[in-house]
Amino acid sequence: MLDKKTSLEIGNPNVLPFPVGAQRAVPLLISNIRKRKEFGIASISGIRQVFDTTNGDDKPDFFDGASTSITDAAKVYIGIITKNFADLVKNKSSKKKPVIVVGIDTRPTGPAIADISIRTLIRCNVDVKYIFVSSVTRITAYSRETADGFLYISASHNPVGYNGLKLGLSDGRILPSGLAQSFIEKYESELTNPAVIRDIIIGLNDVSSQRIEGIFRNISVLGEESERIYSELCDSIITGSKDTQEAKRIKDNIKSKISRMNLWIGLDPNGGARRDKEYLESWGFNITQINSGYRKDMNHQLAPTPEATKQAQEALSRTKTSGKKIIAFFVFDTDGDRKNIVLIDKNGDPFVPGVQKIFALDVLASILDIADKPRKGPNKKYGIVVNDASSSLMEQICSLFNIVLKRTDTGEAAVAGGGEILSKEDIEVILMGEASNGGTFTLDFMIREPIHTIRTIINLITRSNLIKILMKKINISDDCPEFFRDWHSPQNIQSLFYNILNTLPSSIDTDFFTKEGEYRAKPIDQRRFKQSFDDYFPVNLWPKIKKELSDIYEGRLSYEFTNYEGTEELRGKGNRKTQVGGYKIEFFFCKKDVKHLDMKRLIGWIWFRLSLTEKGLMRRGVSLSHIQSDLQTKQLLKKKYKKIYNLFTNAIKEIEEETQ
Repeated sequence: MLDKKTSLEIGNPNVLPFPVGAQRAVPLLISNIRKRKEFGIASISGIRQVFDTTNGDDKPDFFDGASTSITDAAKVYIGIITKNFADLVKNKSSKKKPVIVVGIDTRPTGPAIADISIRTLIRCNVDVKYIFVSSVTRITAYSRETADGFLYISASHNPVGYNGLKLGLSDGRILPSGLAQSFIEKYESELTNPAVIRDIIIGLNDVSSQRIEGIFRNISVLGEESERIYSELCDSIITGSKDTQEAKRIKDNIKSKISRMNLWIGLDPNGGARRDKEYLESWGFNITQINSGYRKDMNHQLAPTPEATKQAQEALSRTKTSGKKIIAFFVFDTDGDRKNIVLIDKNGDPFVPGVQKIFALDVLASILDIADKPRKGPNKKYGIVVNDASSSLMEQICSLFNIVLKRTDTGEAAVAGGGEILSKEDIEVILMGEASNGGTFTLDFMIREPIHTIRTIINLITRSNLIKILMKKINISDDCPEFFRDWHSPQNIQSLFYNILNTLPSSIDTDFFTKEGEYRAKPIDQRRFKQSFDDYFPVNLWPKIKKELSDIYEGRLSYEFTNYEGTEELRGKGNRKTQVGGYKIEFFFCKKDVKHLDMKRLIGWIWFRLSLTEKGLMRRGVSLSHIQSDLQTKQLLKKKYKKIYNLFTNAIKEIEEETQ
């Protein structure tokens, strides 16, 4: 069967998933499942493996295959995970027959994995709503309104040969860390159980082909329903109103402003699942697209790295040259929850500020929106929650506006948990996210959602008073037209975001979407490695880093060890409960004439963590920031960043050699 919208193969309900008598090969399947488990990775961020069958079940070394089939061992693997997820949803919903929404991104193995998952859910007495290709944001929004959980098949930004599962309950968020960990332990305990494997094989082959065909034929109807629900959610995010009529009134007013500006936005889904053309047109934007063919147009790296934006940069330049007023070009990952953006600089050329800076714009716009409204009482507190690898620019921005900042471990689940903690402390959380990977979300919808950046763009281009509030905070007078009073003019509107970013405190950060943020770690014990780093840093690394920082900061410099585990921030050397969290050493500055140490200002950090989604990969990076935004400070920060980054990299290599 073919899907009319995407022209992709949905599947064949009449083909049995396992050959007749496959249950007799259980010993071989167990051996192959063990190989898959060894190479795969399961964490609170999702379950991922190389599902491409180029190398069968042997440890694969080919990540970019385009095979549409999966092996019998992979089918059993998926079946056992899905069976346990069905049990979890039943337990949490207390329904005998709960509803689970299933969707896929555009990876070649998606339909084959979905076929196994759907058959398993039917076997487990679950009602299935299959919407086929969808962004993860749409499927979670739809699930929250109409179901008891979701099962989304994707490996996000990993190479195309990978695939995996993202799972959630009726709240529309990825399984929280505590629940996810116990779930992983439960299904992994069954992966090599012969009785469970035989039951999966026999049970899935027994599922009625008519049931499967009926689910497949309902895709278009459910797809339209999910798009309507998702659009209404996006409208509420942008307008700030959950009342449908009020949201429509606000939207119509904003649309008329944007339409008069005749602005363009570019979209590059790179053959992936996300599609925003019609929705953005409903706000008055003109839209240009590249790489819009589902799956066939995966024409560059799936992670939205700066390198992956080259085609978007070229398309932006062509659009601008043709006389169209284009303000941004979005590049999405395969499941559509992460993005990178190409903007226009003061000379009219494309530039990529990076995901850390784009997130800073989202934070800034949300804070300015709050600052533009009457406060909810004199003692009302507002907060932002970010992961440990988000730029130290966050501290600088939040300090300007007296906003509470909380950091957590990496991962949506950890950041969402941090938001819940602040909320219980009567702090209104206005935004959360992971600047290190381009994700933004709120307590109301706790999954990375690029529409928040559309909201940022809309607010900043249609509400010039927000810029006045920003300038007042950074002590730029309202009577200085050369700074900002003409930023919204027709001739300058395209460079608006460049101008805003240029006035923010100086910062430079490792881009974790590039090779600079990756390190192929040797398979050594993390406990020993972190212990060694604890001892190495004060003696061998801090004196060198302190010397570099002294050229920028004239005052007392200090450092502090910090470990992040879930929502916990564990300060102090060696203060760890586990060895799986983020490891960070923060740098502080305090002026010489200030006596109180609590007046110190965070100015940067070094950080590393084993990846939650790619086996053997360590993410590592450096962040430096300064309250000043002048060109000289920016150039000096850039120079010092490079030196500290190299010192940090050499330290990692030395400690690896010592701890082998």
